[in-house]
Amino acid sequence: MYPTGPVGEGGYQREALSRPCRRQQVHLSDTAQNTRDCAHRPQTLRIARDGLSKLAPITQKNRLAKLSAIFRRAVKLRYMAEIHDADALKALAQRVIRLTRPERTILDPKDLRTLIDAANPNLKAALLLGLNCAYINCDVCALTVEKASEAVASGWLGGRRNKTGVTRLAMLWPETKQAIQSVLDSHPGTKAELFLNDRGRPWVAKQTNTIARELRTLVEEIGIPLTFARLRHYFQTIGEERTLDLVAVRHCMGHADRTISQVYRDRVLKGRIENVCNAVRTWYLSGVETKKPLRRMASCYAASGTRRKPKLQGPRPENRLWQTS
Repeated sequence: MYPTGPVGEGGYQREALSRPCRRQQVHLSDTAQNTRDCAHRPQTLRIARDGLSKLAPITQKNRLAKLSAIFRRAVKLRYMAEIHDADALKALAQRVIRLTRPERTILDPKDLRTLIDAANPNLKAALLLGLNCAYINCDVCALTVEKASEAVASGWLGGRRNKTGVTRLAMLWPETKQAIQSVLDSHPGTKAELFLNDRGRPWVAKQTNTIARELRTLVEEIGIPLTFARLRHYFQTIGEERTLDLVAVRHCMGHADRTISQVYRDRVLKGRIENVCNAVRTWYLSGVETKKPLRRMASCYAASGTRRKPKLQGPRPENRLWQTS
C-alpha cells in the first residue's frame, strides 16, 4: 500500500509518511522545514527539542512521543537510514512532570453548579455527563440519540468504553436525565449523534475539540476555572472518598483492571453503582435539599435482589480454642 524504497539521499516523501502516521495528527513540518534537513543537518531535531521546551511538560511529552513514532516509522520503511541525535526525541522523565504539575484542587460545589447552570443546553448536558458518568470528550461526542433515549427511559447509561473496551455502567441523576431530554427535544433528527453544533454537524472530540472550545468560552465569561477532564477526576475522588467502594468506582469509569480479582469478578451489583453515583450527587448538591438520601451498602444488596447470609440469633458461641483451664 505504501512505498517501501528509499527516496532521494536519505530523505523521504512527506505525503507517503504522513499517511500511515495520520492518526498522530502530526506532520514532519513540526520538526524541520523538510525531511532532507533531518538527514543532512542532525542538529535540526535538537533545535526542535529546544522549541518544545517552551510548552507545558505534558504537551512536550505528547509531542515528543508523536514525533518519535513518525521517525521510527520512517526508519522501518527505509525512508531514512537512521535517526540522527535520537536523544533529542527522548521523553521527559515522570519526575520532571510531577515536579512541574500544579497542585490539584476541587471546585466548591456551589461554583460548579453556577457554571453548569449558566451553560447552554448542549454543554450543560455534556458537563453533567462528565460529572455523573465520568465521561470524557470522546464519550460525549460518540453518544447517539438512540442510546441517550434508552438511558433516559431506563435511568442507566452503560456500554463498552472505546479506550479500554471495558464494560461500564452509571446511574443517571434526575438533573442529567432532564438535561439530556432537553437536548433530545431540540434535536433535528438529521444525524445519529446526540450533540450537534450550530451547523448541524456532530461534535468533534479531536482536532477542533468542540466541548473544550465552548467550555473555555463559558469559563471566560463566568470566571470559574474548569476543564472538562477535571469532572472525571471529581467523580473518582468524591466517589471513592464517600463510599470507599473502589471496585464500583472503577466500573463506572471503565478503568482497565489487570488484577486477578478483576479476572474472577463476574459482576458488580447495581446497588453499589447507584451508591457511588448518589454519593457524587450528594456532594454536587451540597446545601441543596435532596429527596433521595445516600444509601448504605447494606441496602445495595437488597436493591439488587441478592440475599445476604442471616445473622446468628442470640449470643455468639464461645471460642474454646482460647479458653484456659
